[in-house]
Amino acid sequence: MHPRKKVRPATDGSNAITVDLGAEIGPTVLRLPGLATSARLAGLFKSSSGEEAGGAASPLADLIEIGGLAIGLCWEHRSIDLGTEMPARLKRMSEIEIEDYSEAVIAELTSAGASSGALLKAAGAIVGHVTSLLASVSADREEAEDLADFTPPMQVEGPSSAPTSA
Repeated sequence: MHPRKKVRPATDGSNAITVDLGAEIGPTVLRLPGLATSARLAGLFKSSSGEEAGGAASPLADLIEIGGLAIGLCWEHRSIDLGTEMPARLKRMSEIEIEDYSEAVIAELTSAGASSGALLKAAGAIVGHVTSLLASVSADREEAEDLADFTPPMQVEGPSSAPTSA
């Protein structure tokens, strides 16, 4: 962790949460991810939970494993930057890179005095936001599809069979 050269302006509270990470770090703003990042995080949550490989990891283990990534991605402390650098391309991160980054963020924050409970609370809040955002988009998509089907199907008639005059 290192001090920012310039203090960040206060973040709008509608798309952020504040979590107290302990005495050294203090209250920390985490900017909640938007739709595209939420979709990517959801995919990472799913793959880390072993769903795709038929794994049976516990939800708490999944949250711990992906929590550092979520916190690092959303980090917006006004005067402190993380020393752990976010990989340039979230989309192209391998599972090992995700785990390494997540573990590095957790290690950095715990060595700076953050409690495990505060980190789990922060990660849980981000995961909850991602889940509710994607659920609302899914509901909106279904509603949009229903609205898109509001017109009756057009009936196409074949060639006219009306009598012709001779």
